[in-house]
Amino acid sequence: MREPTSRKMGIVEPANTLLDGNAPGRILLINDRIASATWFAAALAPMHEVTAIDSFQDALVHVQGGNVDVIIVSVSMHGIDALRLCSQI
Repeated sequence: MREPTSRKMGIVEPANTLLDGNAPGRILLINDRIASATWFAAALAPMHEVTAIDSFQDALVHVQGGNVDVIIVSVSMHGIDALRLCSQI
């Protein structure tokens, strides 16, 4: 039921929009776990520009430049409250 309703409302299938030849998105990945950041960056890098940052302060500085389309934040970063980071971004 959800799929036909979405089509009637003009909502396209998200997977179809990922491969339509648009310019790559600029993704900021904020994660202090190297293995997780590496995995995410490797998965996203073929189609997007990924910048990985591991600190709260560096993330705020990078975001102020305004050159980001999407921000992915780990909610389990050590030493900071990820929700507070989101509120300041």
